[in-house]
Amino acid sequence: MRGRIKDLGFGLQGDLTVTLTLPRHHADNLKKLMDADIEVDIKKYREKRSMSQNAYAWTLITRLPNQSTRR
Repeated sequence: MRGRIKDLGFGLQGDLTVTLTLPRHHADNLKKLMDADIEVDIKKYREKRSMSQNAYAWTLITRLPNQSTRR
């Protein structure tokens, strides 16, 4: 899911609070997770490769010499 970090702050007990902005259509699913422990993975967004870019990458990868047969 793509979003942005809107704000960072610290609670009274020193815990970090992160405010995110996300597309509105995720609201119902996120409300179901309120007051539950969740797993969070935040990383910089990047565009996915197209099918043709991926096929070209694999073409190049298969042309690389096989290092396991070299001594």
